[in-house]
Amino acid sequence: GMDHMDFLGWIYEGGGLDMYWDFYQKELKLNVIAFPILPSSPSKLPVLLYSHGYGGSPLDGNYLNALLAFASWGYVTLAATHPKSPLIPSVMIRISDYFYKNEKFEVAAQVGEKFLERFQEHQHAPRMAFRVGQCYFKNKKYTVAGKAFDNFAEIFPKDALCADASFWAGESYRMANNNR
Repeated sequence: GMDHMDFLGWIYEGGGLDMYWDFYQKELKLNVIAFPILPSSPSKLPVLLYSHGYGGSPLDGNYLNALLAFASWGYVTLAATHPKSPLIPSVMIRISDYFYKNEKFEVAAQVGEKFLERFQEHQHAPRMAFRVGQCYFKNKKYTVAGKAFDNFAEIFPKDALCADASFWAGESYRMANNNR
């Protein structure tokens, strides 16, 4: 079995988050996107699947506060959202922003990439694509950051951030060459 630290390492560094999503969506055939919110202690990890319910909103502060409360009480809290909901893009943006602000750049990038797979035509897709590049840059994965910024320029050539993306692509490749 895994202890608390093994689980965190698997989720955030070992590709577990993608496997986690695949498990819930493909194996269990649940129409949810699960995000683990973990307790801070290394004790046994009880699991709670929490949904905002019919007519509720995952953007509601009460919903988010409830998730954090359950996590603080020691539950691995799986925050269910409903992928057919028109609120999903906004939820994914908020989740990415949360992880970005808490300097969990790898997770923020993963959420951004999932967002772009599903919502490339969304009005905030350029912002998310740019954020993916920022995440990799801040995580010192400069070559990946350069590719992300180049991808931005290809997909969104008329966006106001395109010039910035070109600059950051160049800066990313420069930094990658300095770190050989």
